Amino acid sequence: MTTIRNNEICKRMKNKYMIPSQVIILLLFFPIWIDGQENFPEPIQQQMDSIFSNYENNPGCAVAVVKNGKTVFQRGYGLANLEYDIPVSTKTVFDANAMAKQVTAACVFKLVKSGKIKLDDSVTKFFPEFPTYPEGKLMVKNLLYQTSGLRSYLAILFSQNRYFGDQVNNDDVLHMLKKQRNLNFKPGSRQDLSNSNYVLLANIIAKVSGQTFAEYAKEKIFDPLNMTHTFFADSQNKVIKNRAIAYQEVEGNFLVDHYFNSTVVGDGALLTNLEDMVKWTKSLSTGAVLGNSLVSQLITSGTLNSGLAANYAGGLFVQDHYDIEGLTTVRHSGDWAGFRSLFYKFLNEDTAFIILSNNASTNVWALLDQLTPVFLADEIAEAQRLAASNTGVSTTAIEIKLDKKEVQKFTGNFFNTIDGNLRSVELLDGKLHYKRDPNSPGSPLTVTSSDELVFEALPIVKLSFGQAYKTMTFSVNNQNPILFHRYQNIVYTQKELKEYENNFYNEDLEVIYQVKSKDGQLQILIEGKELVVLTPFTKDRFREEHFGYLTFKKDQKGNITSFSRTDNTFTNLVFQVLKSNTL
Repeated sequence: MTTIRNNEICKRMKNKYMIPSQVIILLLFFPIWIDGQENFPEPIQQQMDSIFSNYENNPGCAVAVVKNGKTVFQRGYGLANLEYDIPVSTKTVFDANAMAKQVTAACVFKLVKSGKIKLDDSVTKFFPEFPTYPEGKLMVKNLLYQTSGLRSYLAILFSQNRYFGDQVNNDDVLHMLKKQRNLNFKPGSRQDLSNSNYVLLANIIAKVSGQTFAEYAKEKIFDPLNMTHTFFADSQNKVIKNRAIAYQEVEGNFLVDHYFNSTVVGDGALLTNLEDMVKWTKSLSTGAVLGNSLVSQLITSGTLNSGLAANYAGGLFVQDHYDIEGLTTVRHSGDWAGFRSLFYKFLNEDTAFIILSNNASTNVWALLDQLTPVFLADEIAEAQRLAASNTGVSTTAIEIKLDKKEVQKFTGNFFNTIDGNLRSVELLDGKLHYKRDPNSPGSPLTVTSSDELVFEALPIVKLSFGQAYKTMTFSVNNQNPILFHRYQNIVYTQKELKEYENNFYNEDLEVIYQVKSKDGQLQILIEGKELVVLTPFTKDRFREEHFGYLTFKKDQKGNITSFSRTDNTFTNLVFQVLKSNTL
């Protein structure tokens, strides 16, 4: 049981939060743990209770804030189990999903230190049966820093019309990856998140350590840190004490949204609670157990072949908070079934936020935006002031006037060839707007030159036009540019759509797609079961937001011979027309 014994601490708390003297006396003589929940200064408690008030009698959320090595807040809200009305506490075990990657990276760095793995080792050193990729050598560091080009096994599952909650394990994923004859890009040429990277790392860890990945993580990470309620769920039959069940809300009612069958580990499947994640967080501040060298590796970005830094380190994104120079953060969110999670740490301020939820409606980023003003308002304001002073960046843009004809040159539809995302620039009531969705009001734009627009509310977001306005580049602070190409919308007749109907086969996915026309769109089926419906958006191209886009190829006679599928998980994955039309 923890009690406050230091009068000086109480004085400082009283001065800062204006706590009545009676409360100070109570704090001196009574323990601050009540059923796993800690009492914190009343103003903080009231603000936090207000932020999380909507979880009452609903699937819940556990939150902790760790600052300068001290737990300044931790508490559970809502219910861990709706059937038995079990409340969320700091001991409730959640599936933290992708937050697992930082632990997997820590295991890799431990094996690197022992000499059993080198970051420049080829994947074929551990799995000789893997293909030799035409795009180039695939190395451990490419997996670690998300620069591999390896296709996501989750996208493969979806493309085979399989359910994420099916019985799948690491061996199944290994089989899928061995079948892929190509990568999405040359390893190290760019960064693109793929869960396959960290599953493959877990398999490599198991192979070189002689233990299962879960056993190795327990021995080298969890046990030394006394994280007694944290483990990788590599068995679907394990009894898990204090486990939260995940839910999603459908038409006003909560339904179970919990995957019990998948036992894929490395990229996710990290079962943990708030108390253990606080221990992990503190170890990243102090270097205790893990060591300062390993912590440094975890928070240091990898580099691309070009020498430029990626924004991914050891299982953690590295990025300035809202692009404010000086507010460097490491972070990773998780999203699996009805679970939502976030680990977000300000490095210079040594302040970390941990959110674990079993409610699919939880928006961890919206919660973060409410939490940072409670605990870091002064630090963020000062960083904003210094950034503006050091860079001279203005919060407003200088607008220039163009005639209507010149303004019209900006307008049109644009698509990104990497993932198929569509954007548009429209003139609405005399004002240019950037739109991610046709039905959205869009973001107002300011014209700053004859070939440049910026967001009116956030001038660091820029749209630059080139090639006689045929291309548009989206960038923030002139970094990480995203290129879009102009296109013209197209509408097909039913007769024209019939030309695309056929059966197509892809060897990598081991799947046959049946393409049918349907109400001005194309329908893809597997064994008669609909997988997705795609809408035409330009000549011979069809797309769906979560599926990417298809580009059909024709021979000299105009007959369709194949199509390629591209999104952020596949690049030009080719499906050939079956010579025999019999399935």
